Amino acid sequence: MGLSTGQGLVVMKACDLRDEGKSAEEIVEETKRIAPMVNTSFVPDRLDYLYKGGRCSRMTMYGANLLKIHPMIEMKEGQLVADKKLRGSMEKCIASYIDDLAKMYPNYDQTRCFITHSYADESVIEVARKKVKELFTFDEVLETVAGSVITGHCGRNTLGVLFITE
Repeated sequence: MGLSTGQGLVVMKACDLRDEGKSAEEIVEETKRIAPMVNTSFVPDRLDYLYKGGRCSRMTMYGANLLKIHPMIEMKEGQLVADKKLRGSMEKCIASYIDDLAKMYPNYDQTRCFITHSYADESVIEVARKKVKELFTFDEVLETVAGSVITGHCGRNTLGVLFITE
């Protein structure tokens, strides 16, 4: 029901609960409750890899790449679906994406979030850092680089912001 960074958020929350002295049963109950509440979403730079993996048509790929359309892809009920289409440079799209996240999830666990990317350009990562800092009040913002499986499915320069919603 989630990608590796989302699962990492749940594991880290379990560690927090352990450190608070919660019992194993309480930790299991809470992690089961929050697992579906992890915002798992990202924005790929290009659709080439999604096309090669059979996740979009050739026409969709060509049109999106030509018109600089970047879909916001979200995990919904265990499936990755294209939700919103953002248009423009990756920097502009990432700023819009994070604006949308702040509107969609006004209530969230403020403990931590992840900015996860597949070797994104520094300018794209910097936009994400600034927007997250501007719009959210996380105690901790962690940055991770996606592994080869995610990068192989989405391509270089994909970026997502993941956190637990309420």
